Amino acid sequence: MRSSDSYVIEQLMERIELLAKEIAARTPVRAPPPPPSPIPVPTPTLAPAPAPAYPMKWVKLDRYVELSGDTVDAVQSRRKAGKWLDGIQCKVVDKRLWINLIEAQRWVEEWDASAPMLSAGASRLKAKK
Repeated sequence: MRSSDSYVIEQLMERIELLAKEIAARTPVRAPPPPPSPIPVPTPTLAPAPAPAYPMKWVKLDRYVELSGDTVDAVQSRRKAGKWLDGIQCKVVDKRLWINLIEAQRWVEEWDASAPMLSAGASRLKAKK
């Protein structure tokens, strides 16, 4: 490298250092962030919504029969006997019977021994033994 080149580089370096000092003098010094709170503050979180068990609440009778394995006659018999009530487990819309999957499931789960059909069936089973 020539001596003139080194002189130019030296001059540039001095100029850069001067500019850096000027910029540092103009830039305000930022205060450090406050220390973390000694008491942890809980952040509010929302519980995730439960996933629906069924994509639809009401389905037409044909679809219910397909899903449950139940028969049309069994559903009609429950309605006639008053075990399934219109507006709760089923309803008629435009002359089509719709079944509430959630309520039908609940009805199955809450079935008890005091129901006449179950009691009669149980007594027949005891008689056979």
